[in-house]
Amino acid sequence: MKSIKLNIPRIILIFLLMILSLGALAGGTALIVSAIQVRELIPQISLINSPFHSMLIPGIILFIFIGMLPALTIYGLITERKNEWLELFNIYHDKHWSFSYSIYSSIILILWIDFEILFIGFNVLQFLYTLLGVAIMIAALYPKNFYRTKQTK
Repeated sequence: MKSIKLNIPRIILIFLLMILSLGALAGGTALIVSAIQVRELIPQISLINSPFHSMLIPGIILFIFIGMLPALTIYGLITERKNEWLELFNIYHDKHWSFSYSIYSSIILILWIDFEILFIGFNVLQFLYTLLGVAIMIAALYPKNFYRTKQTK
């Protein structure tokens, strides 16, 4: 079994992704439950300028793309298991897929926040999550995480 080296930058990346994943899973679940039970956890007035009529679709998007994707990425960062399907979307073919997916998670988060500000308006929490997205990008591209030395056989 291959030994995985968990250095400080990788641990920081995993921690940042964990914050993102847990927050999005909780938020996505709350949106989905509120849409299904027709509760007003979030006032419907906030949807006036958006293309959605309920919080169901945004909740599903939040749960899957901003909650589950980072959770999958954390799994990949810890285990470094190969997966041919996930490798199809890996833009850095000489690196493990989890580093590309870390970058994807940060881009998706920043785009999500941009659209949220566009449709709902600005609040401080969105600014903090934008900083989280930038921090994930920096941690994913940090040289000790990202670049591997050539291995000799």
